Amino acid sequence: MATPIPTNKVKLTLGEVAQATGGALHGNPDLTIEGVAIDSRAIVPGALFVAIVGESLDGHRYVSSARDQGAAALLEQVREESDATLSELPRVEVPDTTRALGDLAAYVRQRWNRKIVAITGSAGKTTTKELTAAALTGAGARVLKTTGNLNNQFGVPMTLFGLTEEHDVAVLEVGTSMRGEIARLGEIVRPDVAIVLLASAAHTEGLGTLADVADEKASLWRSLADGGTAIVNADDAQLASRVPADACTMSFGTGEHVDVRLVRSELTLSGTEVVIFVRGHGELRVKLQLLGDAAAIDACAALIGSVALLGERALGAAALGLEQAQATPGRMQPRAGVGGLTLLDDTYNANPRSTELGLQTLKKLADATGGRSVAVLADMLDLGALSRTEHERIGELAVRMGIDVLVGCGRQMAHATGQAARLAGGRLAPHPTRVVQVLEPLDAIAVLKSFCRPGDVLLVKGSRSMAMERIVAALAAPSAHPSAQPSAASSAAASSKGEGQT
Repeated sequence: MATPIPTNKVKLTLGEVAQATGGALHGNPDLTIEGVAIDSRAIVPGALFVAIVGESLDGHRYVSSARDQGAAALLEQVREESDATLSELPRVEVPDTTRALGDLAAYVRQRWNRKIVAITGSAGKTTTKELTAAALTGAGARVLKTTGNLNNQFGVPMTLFGLTEEHDVAVLEVGTSMRGEIARLGEIVRPDVAIVLLASAAHTEGLGTLADVADEKASLWRSLADGGTAIVNADDAQLASRVPADACTMSFGTGEHVDVRLVRSELTLSGTEVVIFVRGHGELRVKLQLLGDAAAIDACAALIGSVALLGERALGAAALGLEQAQATPGRMQPRAGVGGLTLLDDTYNANPRSTELGLQTLKKLADATGGRSVAVLADMLDLGALSRTEHERIGELAVRMGIDVLVGCGRQMAHATGQAARLAGGRLAPHPTRVVQVLEPLDAIAVLKSFCRPGDVLLVKGSRSMAMERIVAALAAPSAHPSAQPSAASSAAASSKGEGQT
C-alpha cells in the first residue's frame, strides 16, 4: 500500500540548488530546472534528478536513465569512484544527497513563505491530516496536504516541492522510525502550527523507551516558526510535560480545562456523531464520516489546529469542513463483507495504541449493531524489547473488553492469543472469548469463513508487512470497492528503515 510520490513543477536555478544545499556547482548557475525527482522513472524533461543513496539502492546507478528521460541537472553525492556519465549533466555535488534534498525543500518552503500545519504522533496522523485539510478547506483556504503517508525524510521534502502560489496553507504529516528524525523534518518544515497527538509504544526498536518516543514526538514543537502555536493533547501526560515553556500553546482532549474538549461521541455504521465543546463558544455538533473515538479526538485536534492558524472567525466553517473528510483506505474503513459481515479495514499499519483504539471501535460498533465482535490481528512489528509485553497486553485487553472472537496471525501475535486464552475463562472476562491462532495471515481466511455469521463485525489489523488487506479482499462482498493493493514505491522510499513512520 505504498504511496506513489507525486510529481512537481517547482522552478529553481542550478545556482539556487547549490546555494540551498551548500554544494559544489558544476555548470551554469542560471540554468533553470523545472521539477525535482528522486526516482529516475518519474523524471520529466527539464527536471533535477537527486541521486539518493539508501541502504540497498544507489540512485547514481540510474543517472543515465534519468538523463535519457530528459533530466536537465543532477544533485549527486561525492564519492571516491568516478562515473563518466555524471559529467554529462550540469550538477551540484554534496556530501549527502538525502540531507541536501531536505535542505533544498527547506529553501522552497522559506521562499513560499506561507502557513504550514505539521502533525505527528504515534497514531492518528493521517486521519488528523485529512480532517485538518478538510476543516481548512471548509474555512476557505486553498490547501496542499501530504499524499497518503509520505511523512519521512523523502516524502516530506517531495511534498514541499509541490507548493505553489495557488496554495494558502500546507498540512503535512511528519513521522519517525529513528531518533532525531522529527527534529530534522521540523527543521525543514518550520511549521506555524505543530500538532502532537500522542506518544505510545511504536517503533521502540529504533526509538527506545516510551519516554524516548515522547521526546521524539515533542521535538516537533521546538521547530515552530516565530509566533507559532503548539497544539497539545492534554490527556497525554508525557507530552503535556514536554511542551516548551515559551511556546504559545492550545490544547485538546477529554478533560475540563482544555480549549477544545470531546464531550461525547456516538458510533453508527455511517460514521461518528460528535459533540465538541470549544472554550468561549460552547458546543458544536459534528457528523463525521469516520468511525470511532479516535477519529472524534482527532477531529478536536484538527479543529483547534485550524483555529490556531486562521483565527476564531473560522470556527463554524472549519467544523462544517470536518464533516467532508472521508475514510482513508486501510484506516478504519467500513466495508460490506460476504454473507452479511461488516469489515473494519484497518490494515494499513499497527502499533499497540492504534490496535487498542481499533478494539474499542470494534466493540462499540458490534454492540450498536447487535453483532459479534471479531478481532483479526496480526503482528505489531518494530517494538524491540517491548514486543512480547505489548502483544500480551493486547490479548488481555481483548478479553477485558469482551471481544467475542480473537484471531491472531503471526509469531508475535501468538503472545496475545496465548495471554487471551489463559484469561478467557477467568474472572476478568465479561464472557468467554473464543481464541484462534494461525501462523500465516492467509490461513485465517478459511477459519473465519467457517464460523463467521451474518451481522458479525470484523476488525482486520496488523503491521504493514503482514499484508492483512489480503484477508479483507477475500472476505469483502463482490460489490464492495476493491481493497487497495501495494504499489511500487520509489527507490528512495523503499530504502527507508523500518515498517514505516509513526
